[in-house]
Amino acid sequence: LNYVKKDRFTNLNKIGILAQSYGSAVVTSAWPLPRVKSLVFTSAPADPYKSLSTYFRRQRNFNPEGISEAERSDNKKIHVKPQFWRSLGKINFRERIRLIDRPVLFVHGGHDRLVRVHETLGHYELVGARKKFLVIEKSNHGFTGQFRPKVAELITEWFKETL
Repeated sequence: LNYVKKDRFTNLNKIGILAQSYGSAVVTSAWPLPRVKSLVFTSAPADPYKSLSTYFRRQRNFNPEGISEAERSDNKKIHVKPQFWRSLGKINFRERIRLIDRPVLFVHGGHDRLVRVHETLGHYELVGARKKFLVIEKSNHGFTGQFRPKVAELITEWFKETL
């Protein structure tokens, strides 16, 4: 964000953030973010600790006191140390999401197996600013294949409206 704010091509009155999955938790935990005017959260977990630990448990490698390991869809390994789990467990995301006072678009895949639609709806309901919730039926967590262009179009429309 600091890089974008310093870039000579950035209009400081029109900064929006697109956050995918856990990225939405990062943005939420860092809020308020000065100069950010609009947000898009895609596949956003309402409880990142629960969602991520479930992801690691499914692979039988959740170890909050040691190294947790998971394999991504691209076959790369993710290694998470215990301090990550401790830090993540201290953040009250329900409190943090209530602080967001800018327009937020939530986009979720109807067939997302990593973060369920009802989880994100709980997060959405806590936002007090202008908001919109869209479910892309039959799409997965990453909006792959035929769904990606439609999601990109929705995000573009949102930013045109809100920036």
